[in-house]
Amino acid sequence: EFSAMKPAEDGKGYALRLQNRGRSTQTVKAVWQGNPLKLGALKPLEYGTWRLTKSKTGWMAKREKGIT
Repeated sequence: EFSAMKPAEDGKGYALRLQNRGRSTQTVKAVWQGNPLKLGALKPLEYGTWRLTKSKTGWMAKREKGIT
């Protein structure tokens, strides 16, 4: 489930926040500005934050560790 999206605090890309409200681990995928992104997995009731940054070939997503 989508929770929030905002410009990254350091101005480099965007922060995307998602939550798994289900009872099983879910594989998370998203589409950002026409670019499909494989984000990984979220455990039940887990929040996850990804940084979206633009590269020469399109948008990339990297999971941010230690952010809850």
